[in-house]
Amino acid sequence: MHGLCYNAKTSAEVAKLVDAPDSKSGSREGVRVRPPLRVPNPSIFFSFTFYPALETTIRRGRESDMPALRDILNHYILKSVVTFEMVELSLENRKTWFTQFSENGRYQLFVAEEGGEVVGYAASLRFHQRPAYAPSVMSSIYLHPNHTGKGIGEKIYTELIENMKTAKDVHRIYGLVVLPNPGSERLHEKLGFQVAGELNEGGYKFGKYHDVRMYEHRLGR
Repeated sequence: MHGLCYNAKTSAEVAKLVDAPDSKSGSREGVRVRPPLRVPNPSIFFSFTFYPALETTIRRGRESDMPALRDILNHYILKSVVTFEMVELSLENRKTWFTQFSENGRYQLFVAEEGGEVVGYAASLRFHQRPAYAPSVMSSIYLHPNHTGKGIGEKIYTELIENMKTAKDVHRIYGLVVLPNPGSERLHEKLGFQVAGELNEGGYKFGKYHDVRMYEHRLGR
């Protein structure tokens, strides 16, 4: 798909330009004489600009993606309350974080690529340390701030959810959304999450308490 910029005058406007009175018009033997017809350059009516669309690819995460994922998350750590992390993450931290993932287990990682650039990720993570919570996973999804609002989040989150449906021993997915966050709220609801509860002033960041909503996906079970 291409972006298209289109500028055009209406036929009525063109007619006005063509038939407009001219100071050089005159009369000859009672017949009004007009100067030669002035037809504007067609380029003033139509102008097209094409922007090539970049294809979004969803794939399994790799260790080589960690610098990009670190930078994306660090942006939100420093400038937003969508994550309650408070300290910038190192590359070594992300490499250790990456070791938990597999292709068919409870904990999986998917990344979104656009034009060869990693622009976001979605992951399933441990929900709680206590062993009885093991069949439940926590979801994590972040997009590069320049690539939000393009449908990438829905694509990558859907991929994670579909893989959780076939993963061994996964019963529930839980997502935490710091309020207000209309975009994230709509995304969770669209993809089949239900509101499971709300933590009133459950977190404190940037000198303020924040409410947190918990969403639950039952994976059709």
